[in-house]
Amino acid sequence: MGKPINLKGNLYSKVVDRMRLFRNDFPAEKGWAVLTEPINLSNEAVVFEVKINNPEGVTVATGFSNNILGRDKALEKAETVAIGRAIANFNPKYGGDAHEFASEEEMQKFQENQNITKKHDELFPEKKAVDLEPIETEGDSATLWPFNGKNKDKPIADFNIPTCVWYLENFDQLKDPQYKTYRDMLQSRVNTSV
Repeated sequence: MGKPINLKGNLYSKVVDRMRLFRNDFPAEKGWAVLTEPINLSNEAVVFEVKINNPEGVTVATGFSNNILGRDKALEKAETVAIGRAIANFNPKYGGDAHEFASEEEMQKFQENQNITKKHDELFPEKKAVDLEPIETEGDSATLWPFNGKNKDKPIADFNIPTCVWYLENFDQLKDPQYKTYRDMLQSRVNTSV
């Protein structure tokens, strides 16, 4: 296995190393399959699903990943991260000695997104969180997005899945307990789409 990277004291292995270990134990020649598919593709983002099927064709693990299009190798990176997730879901031992669930590629993508979010906040400080309570529309009780930006005052139920995934992975305000309602609503949208 290759040398994992160390981020904040945690070790993360490469997906290629996970795949190599997985294939040593579960070769394609014996009927094991790693199937990748973009399940949501828009002009803005892609969501990949990866399934690991046993020789009987039964799915025994899945992994998901998203990426914003327009970046270098966005599709390939999303697929790679989803493969790493599926292998870790199958058995965490394929993360290597450190047994970290996330892969090196996933953590690099996370760091890139953090840097983009930080740069955005520096360039557009007015686009940070403003409201603390959910805003209900009259009639259908749909919760509106209270944060400044292009989705402000739009019903969360109308967000596309890549937008929900992006907010969940990159919007730091959602980590604050006071925004749990919004985080849960976004997660619910993602879960019901699968």
